[in-house]
Amino acid sequence: MALVRPSFTKRGPLYSHFGTSIRCVRPDQSAQTLTLHYLQDGDCTLRFSFAKREYMIPAVLVFKSLMNVNDKIIFEKIVQVFFLFFWKI
Repeated sequence: MALVRPSFTKRGPLYSHFGTSIRCVRPDQSAQTLTLHYLQDGDCTLRFSFAKREYMIPAVLVFKSLMNVNDKIIFEKIVQVFFLFFWKI
């Protein structure tokens, strides 16, 4: 779900009011909410909670941990997705 919340800007000096959130529910009805915050410098952070503590991790760090590729390839894939969805001719 795409969100526009002014309260996101209170998380830090670079945080914008834009974000995306998804709530995942397990078969035992426990849930986890993941929020992707968009920063004003173009970065993104992933926010989640674990053991009653909140964590915010840069999205690029998550990408690097899930894929065995360098920063250039991650950048190219992100830009490729952007052009496929937003610059259709």
